[in-house]
Amino acid sequence: MSLFKKGMFMVLILFLLDRFLKDLILFAGGPFPPDAILSLALSKNHNIAFSLPLGGTYLLFLIAIILVLLLVLAIHLYRNRRSEEAFFSVMIFLGAASNFYDRLKYGYVIDYIDLKYFTVFNISDCLIVLGAAGLGWMLIKGVDKP
Repeated sequence: MSLFKKGMFMVLILFLLDRFLKDLILFAGGPFPPDAILSLALSKNHNIAFSLPLGGTYLLFLIAIILVLLLVLAIHLYRNRRSEEAFFSVMIFLGAASNFYDRLKYGYVIDYIDLKYFTVFNISDCLIVLGAAGLGWMLIKGVDKP
């Protein structure tokens, strides 16, 4: 199995783990363990990234357009043998898709990783941030184009 396929498999596992943990935390509540620096606890995020106060139907429409564009970009990059960039694009896509699903189903994003005294986030947020950082790194280092 190629490195690209192994990476894609791991990202898919993280996506599925995120979905599982979101369902679990909705059912169980939390925090687990109580009074810990790092715990699992339900937090309903009605805002967008970094809790910026934006929402509503226009935001859903904008996110849907961005998701389609990300998927088209990933396919284009993969077909042009730019698998590293495609990989990072898929990371962003899957993270954003999981959070978008939450918005459509619940009206908010389910955050559950609680770092006491800092923030609450989820695995999808990590996928988005790491994917964006990876794409940024590719741009900075100047990826060789075939």
